Amino acid sequence: MMVRIINLLSLFVFIGIFSCSSDDEGDNNPSLPEDEARYQATFTMNWSADNYPTDYPGGAHFSPLVGWSHNTNTNFFAIGTLASPGIKSMAETGATSTLESEINDRIDSGEGKELILGSGLSSGTGEITVEFTISKNYPNVTLATMIAPSPDWYVAVVNLNLVNAGEFIEDRTVVAYAYDAGTDDGLSYGSPNDASEPPLAIELIIDAPLGNGTSVIPDIALVNFKKIN
Repeated sequence: MMVRIINLLSLFVFIGIFSCSSDDEGDNNPSLPEDEARYQATFTMNWSADNYPTDYPGGAHFSPLVGWSHNTNTNFFAIGTLASPGIKSMAETGATSTLESEINDRIDSGEGKELILGSGLSSGTGEITVEFTISKNYPNVTLATMIAPSPDWYVAVVNLNLVNAGEFIEDRTVVAYAYDAGTDDGLSYGSPNDASEPPLAIELIIDAPLGNGTSVIPDIALVNFKKIN
């Protein structure tokens, strides 16, 4: 009788261990924590000869998308600040490696959450889609891509907050503006390299060939942000 009791107890212990083990294995693919959310961003590019007829270049395209999710206090990419070496490289050549390193350094220092990388676009019109994660502590996103060819121009969404009243925004579409990195004095797409000495601050582009002297017109890109998890 005692042996049967011991065997039953052993069976219950085994079942308990197996059950706990199964639960642990299920946690290998947990859903996101409550303070995090996953988004899909879709850039719809409208940089065509019809929309921007002045000096529209041959071989128009956009470089690989690059950016990060970050806190609300950063001034990285902000209008009125000087472009970092990484922003300069992205805006002038489309290369992102230096900018990626700068973003990772800021993430390591607690300023951001996630480096975001996406594809480029082989023409001036079409879509670029990328996914990324934000959190309540890092609710903002910045994404940029070079307008190519150009002296030092890029399209970007800068410092967009995707949390409102403590809740993650489900769906939002915004205008992506054209920016001048302030590192090259060229005035049109095919201008020769002419470094700005001293460098100028980052600013919105409002003059031709992308603007009308008052604003960038029409919208060079629209970006939809959709919460997917």
